[in-house]
Amino acid sequence: MSRVASRFSIGPCAFSPTSFSKTRLGHLRWREFGRASSVGWQLHRNSPTRSFATSYANFSTLNVRLSNSVQGEHEPPPEETGLNPRYDAPSPELIARLNALRQDEVVDDKVVKDKIIQALEMAPTISVIHPAPRHKKHEHVVEFRDLIDNIDSFLDEPLGRIDDVLLFRAEIVRLQRALSFNTPPGSPSNSDLARFIRNLAIACFQNDQYAEACLLDEEALLILRQCYRARPGHERRLLAQTLYHYSQHLYADERTEEALRVCEELIPIERLLYEFDPEECAPMLAMALQTLGLLLSAAQRFEEARVVEDEALAVWRILYHKDPETHRSSLATSLSNYIVSLKDLGLPKEKRAAQAELDELKALMQ
Repeated sequence: MSRVASRFSIGPCAFSPTSFSKTRLGHLRWREFGRASSVGWQLHRNSPTRSFATSYANFSTLNVRLSNSVQGEHEPPPEETGLNPRYDAPSPELIARLNALRQDEVVDDKVVKDKIIQALEMAPTISVIHPAPRHKKHEHVVEFRDLIDNIDSFLDEPLGRIDDVLLFRAEIVRLQRALSFNTPPGSPSNSDLARFIRNLAIACFQNDQYAEACLLDEEALLILRQCYRARPGHERRLLAQTLYHYSQHLYADERTEEALRVCEELIPIERLLYEFDPEECAPMLAMALQTLGLLLSAAQRFEEARVVEDEALAVWRILYHKDPETHRSSLATSLSNYIVSLKDLGLPKEKRAAQAELDELKALMQ
């Protein structure tokens, strides 16, 4: 695992589905649905086990079937489309945490404090008891979601408070589920939902909840593939990012063969992105190739790994010559992995040359 570079981009009540009445369940098993939903709700708090993950997987399947079954008489009026009419209010856990953060001396950034206060003031306006029209409530939910997203970014990067990040990202997903209710499968709203689920998966991964991260990645990809079919140009980069993280999470969960298949799917998408925008997309192509090389090595496919790592090194060298300070560390990491592959292949001459290049880089980094 140490050889796979983990890089994250900025994106459980998240596990809470769109609410349905028993009459909508039809032949589906209400008790199992309720149990799995409840288990999913607890995943971020209870040191999840694989039995939790299995229950959530069952719940996800039921939720997809439910979503597909809600048609005709169950559709909300046009003015309610895009906001789950059963959405009630921000979770009590979130409100309690916002109140605590307002008094937290560690959170000393005035802008963040102001956003926390603003979020607390907004919370009543998106509760079910508030008499605002549906379209107005929709606007309030969007604004509240964005506030929580901004606060989450601060808690994640400067402070690294993973428990808070899990709670906030879970709430963001729950808010976006409400906003995406009854929208077309490939809509921008569903793309946002996939992105927020992906961000929650990253937080689970950072908290060593690998199985849960993979489950979330799978849901994000299920949604995102529909969006990609509808709008490939708009969704290609998000699809690539999600596949990249999914391969990392699968590898961490000791599912190397699956990680390899996902990474092999990723590479053609990264190449296409690189063709359109080589300046912007070169680093991600290099990281994807580097990860594929590592996964091929893990699968004992050393010669294929060497070919892929050669290509990754070529991209990193180009980037390094353009901006040495930014890319020196990445080139060094790629060389270190390459040296291991050369050793596996029994190529001492090539290994010595790569080691000399790496030593030169390390001297510059001191």
